[in-house]
Amino acid sequence: TFLRNQLSEILLEATKSVIQGIQQDQSELETAIANAKRQIKTINDIKKALTVFATIIGLAEAIAIGSPQGIVAGMLAVKDAA
Repeated sequence: TFLRNQLSEILLEATKSVIQGIQQDQSELETAIANAKRQIKTINDIKKALTVFATIIGLAEAIAIGSPQGIVAGMLAVKDAA
């Protein structure tokens, strides 16, 4: 009986340790996922800003050469990009 109780206590402690480790790993994983989402959002924001900038350059070019169709297309492109 004494050995059985000791074995039960050892198994209980081992189980608690594993559960704590899993909870800690899950917490670390959730933190990593949240960080990755923030980084992806930042990348997407930068990508959008670069797209808007590129369309503004296209609009400026159309204005500079005096192309009415280019200006309209450029304005629509800026609107779509924003």
